[in-house]
Amino acid sequence: MYTPVIILRTTSNCNMKCSYCYDKNKLKNEENPDILFKNNINNIIQYINRLSSIGGGSDRKIILHGGEPLLIKSDTYKNFFEELLNSGGKCSISVQTNGTLLDMDYINIFKKYNIHIGISLDGCDESSNACRLYADKKNTFSDVYNKINLLKEYNIDFGIIMTINKNLINREKELYSFISNNNLKCSIRPAFPTKCNKEIIMSASEYEAFFINLYKIWSNDISKKIKLKQIEDLYQEMRKALDDNYRTHFCSDSKSCFGNFFALDVYGELYACNRSFYNKKFYYGNINYISDKEILEKAKKLKESRCFSVLNSRCQECELLKNCFGGCPAIAEGIYDSLCAIEDSFCKAKIGINKYIKKDLEKSGSIEKYNKYIQQNNHIT
Repeated sequence: MYTPVIILRTTSNCNMKCSYCYDKNKLKNEENPDILFKNNINNIIQYINRLSSIGGGSDRKIILHGGEPLLIKSDTYKNFFEELLNSGGKCSISVQTNGTLLDMDYINIFKKYNIHIGISLDGCDESSNACRLYADKKNTFSDVYNKINLLKEYNIDFGIIMTINKNLINREKELYSFISNNNLKCSIRPAFPTKCNKEIIMSASEYEAFFINLYKIWSNDISKKIKLKQIEDLYQEMRKALDDNYRTHFCSDSKSCFGNFFALDVYGELYACNRSFYNKKFYYGNINYISDKEILEKAKKLKESRCFSVLNSRCQECELLKNCFGGCPAIAEGIYDSLCAIEDSFCKAKIGINKYIKKDLEKSGSIEKYNKYIQQNNHIT
């Protein structure tokens, strides 16, 4: 039995115009996303409960996504959470937001219902955050940074997702200091490549150099002020280079992403993931008119097609096959117009990063000392 993660596309509207957004050419202009969501709460809960049980589990795991999910009013979310929690078993809810619309009303509700908050912020200042702009092209860094401090003031559970792009090349020390000085839980990832944002995407060699430099800074930091998610990310890179039995849990590194994740909107439209929304190749159908059997069969077909492509490619000879499994199918489709394309933009970078860290850790005593540090500080659970 398993419980799939449901990515609920609360709205396709957004109050920002990020230059690298993989979704920017697909976003709709819903006249009033809050009213639309409010009028569909009962249907949405039925969709969630049905999809959650499709793997035989009883729990529910939901990510509120968009567009920008805080275009839905706080009172609407309050009603949604109440009805959702009263409709079934355990429920784990998180929200992924750009943070610009966050206020005390949202904070109070998210705290009351134990909602984890993910905030998007790129880098350590306006220049490194230059891709994340309002519609009027104003930089969002100062507004989001103030909202982060507000979350810290009220002890709200949150983490930062930083999308790394060319604006951060050669700025690893500044970024590390910013994360450390602000005591942030942080996940760092390269921008999702598409055909229309190539000018801002790091090349494989640039990303490899960036990550290795960041790792060097971290490994030489005696105080180890950077905590939790960021250390976990680095730890995962190290462990998967040395331990064949270790597996990361990122959807992009899994051959089982199909069926383990579902992306759903307020109309009941169902896709493989949020990255693939409006792409017919990843479309399961409208949940109102498709059976559980049909959903599982389509997910299985996508998985088998992807697995066949990976296992009959040069990936078979790669040392990272068990950990990468050909990379993200949505990236393959976004770049090469083919679900069966294998090598993604960062394939060579992944190999280079793992080789460097493996070599570094194989030096006398380093892996033992690191594992002892992790155990003592309970950073990995």
